[in-house]
Amino acid sequence: MTPAEGSGEPMLTGEAHLSPVRRAGQQRMQLRYGFNEVDGWWSIGLGPHREQLRHHHRLMGTQIVRIFVFDKPVPDPVKEWDLFAAYVQAVLDMGAVPMITFAKYHPPHDNARNLRTYLARCSDVVWGCLEQWGGERVRDWYWCVWNEPNNYHVGGLLTFPLYKRIYEEVAYVVHRLLDPYLGGRKLRIGGPALCGFQSCQ
Repeated sequence: MTPAEGSGEPMLTGEAHLSPVRRAGQQRMQLRYGFNEVDGWWSIGLGPHREQLRHHHRLMGTQIVRIFVFDKPVPDPVKEWDLFAAYVQAVLDMGAVPMITFAKYHPPHDNARNLRTYLARCSDVVWGCLEQWGGERVRDWYWCVWNEPNNYHVGGLLTFPLYKRIYEEVAYVVHRLLDPYLGGRKLRIGGPALCGFQSCQ
């Protein structure tokens, strides 16, 4: 498994020691990925100052924005598609690429029925995105499975073999839906970094 590009610390391009006056051929530092617009999703999606907020993101050159689903205070894409779609559209209007992150589901994580339900929900999200924005656009998005899987408070203290199984199952359903549009491209899917304060087992 290869970690999703941009799923770790912010990646900066350019040189940190550039003077305020740029030399020929040099450019300012830009933030490729560094925003998890989770608590602020409503502000950028539907809030009264959304255009101003999106403008600031464009000024910062934000290229990737991570969007959590099934976790945190984000609209449930299965039950509240219109709200979720407004969130995703806000990211696109910033000129950024969404990183759709399929976060945790309730334990027991090794229960076959729980996993089937989770996979169906993931499939619904991908299908909805294809219907809303089309395969030619969605194929270039990033997809991330889980968040800090071995962190008890965040991901549920998964063992690596269990996380690997969940990852592979989700990757399969995402690839199956996007494959007709990839045109030989690789699917942009990966997993998050592990929490270093918990046992990986």
